[in-house]
Amino acid sequence: MTQFLIESVVLSIVGGAIGLLVALFVNKIVSERSVINPELTSSVIVLALGFCIGVGIVFGLIPAIRASTKDPVEALRAE
Repeated sequence: MTQFLIESVVLSIVGGAIGLLVALFVNKIVSERSVINPELTSSVIVLALGFCIGVGIVFGLIPAIRASTKDPVEALRAE
């Protein structure tokens, strides 16, 4: 179960980091081409990564619980 949770949290952090990079890129483009000056503060970054980790835990917990209750040999045979 721990392996599934670690995997889902790592994938969520990677996805959140990619999302933050895209946000930085879009902010730069918007600030150069318009009068709007968007800001990406550290609290927004922490909130975004915290949300990503929370989603990873919630949606990684269900498959982790299901996988931990199965017999490994039967789980491989069924797939």
